[in-house]
Amino acid sequence: MRVLFFTHPGTNSRDIFLDLALGFEKAGYEVIRWELEPWVGLYKAGGEQQRAVIQQATALLARFIKANRIDLSVGMWANGLTSVAHAFRDGQPASFFEVIGHPHLMFWLDAPHWAGGGGAHELFGSPLLRGGRIRHYVNNPGIAREMTSLLGFGPTIGRRYGVNEDVFRRYDEARRFDLVFGTGPGDGKPSELMLRELESEQPDVDGIRRERGERVKRKLEEHARSFAGAGADSMIELFRALLERRLARVGVPMLDDLEALEKAGHAEGGRVLRSNPRALVVAFAHLRSIEAWRRAFTITYLSRYYNCAVFGPASLEHWPCRATMLGEVRYHDMARAYSSGLIGLNAMRWQDDVGLNLKPYEITGSGACLLCDRRTGFSGVFEEGVEAVGFADPGEARRQAGDLIADPARARRIAEAGQARTLRDHTWTAAARELVPFALEGQEPARQAA
Repeated sequence: MRVLFFTHPGTNSRDIFLDLALGFEKAGYEVIRWELEPWVGLYKAGGEQQRAVIQQATALLARFIKANRIDLSVGMWANGLTSVAHAFRDGQPASFFEVIGHPHLMFWLDAPHWAGGGGAHELFGSPLLRGGRIRHYVNNPGIAREMTSLLGFGPTIGRRYGVNEDVFRRYDEARRFDLVFGTGPGDGKPSELMLRELESEQPDVDGIRRERGERVKRKLEEHARSFAGAGADSMIELFRALLERRLARVGVPMLDDLEALEKAGHAEGGRVLRSNPRALVVAFAHLRSIEAWRRAFTITYLSRYYNCAVFGPASLEHWPCRATMLGEVRYHDMARAYSSGLIGLNAMRWQDDVGLNLKPYEITGSGACLLCDRRTGFSGVFEEGVEAVGFADPGEARRQAGDLIADPARARRIAEAGQARTLRDHTWTAAARELVPFALEGQEPARQAA
């Protein structure tokens, strides 16, 4: 079976995508790579003839797929979809893949809500995303359900991500740190309350969340006023109710809260919100930002007690973080960074509600003991206390880290068990074996490409 990967330029996301392709190869599929960078350069060089160039290049790709008997193609985010010309059927756009009868899998390393800096919003609700030949892959069932129920996507699998076991492996590094954390951009400044709570033995998480909630409330009310007429009033009522539910509990899929409120008297607000996917994504982003402080706060708090190191693009310059800043670390060197610590931390900004990001698999693959946000879905990925250690808040993270540091033999046992679990269940090879049947399920034999 042959799988075509639309390989995009870039850094980490490209490396991850290439690792996914390698996982397909290890699963027994023949992989062919189609580099998009020269493809895009060809379009740009087209000048006034750009449309004709795109049409000709698309016809060339169709012939290539046919001549090489490609069974499936895969693209990161919307790269494969936006790199080719599409057609119209019955007044509606039809994707290139639909026209030639070719199955295509779109890999959403970030949820479509914020992927590519929000550039995917233009596609929400488009038939291009829900044609019979298009399938989608994202890391958790909560976002997968939002994609299909609210944003107009076609069949979507919410399946955990994976790791390349050849890249994320144990290195025999001398232990330099108690705890290592790989972070990314996007952490805001701490409030005065957060700075005070960083000095507490048990930070007041509820107080910080309530403070964040007041800020979110103002943003939601401003957002509600962008709706026309009576819709603004129904939006204010719905947003306030959603905010109350978010503050009352953590880790519930946003769509579950919306559906519960629609049944409880907010049907009109739900109808108006569902009719505007972009506005819905903005509202959900505001609500999720209640938890956006957690990542920077957690590592800053732990750095008060333990010998911590941080790598990645985030500087944490506004936070009183005492960790050693390792700066940017190349993708292929991240495992060495994790191997330099006893514990690898996974603390998230909660841009979604359930499931795990890539870091738990990278940490365990690297042979460090995973200390991880105890989110919904965590227990189905690792056995807590045996293969990884979870925490619900920064105070519990400090206590769990302290216990592991005091008993390094236990930490190493958990690390070894976590690595074994990742090598068994959480590689890109394991993912490929599930993704191919999903992508081809119910697909009719391809029509002859033009």
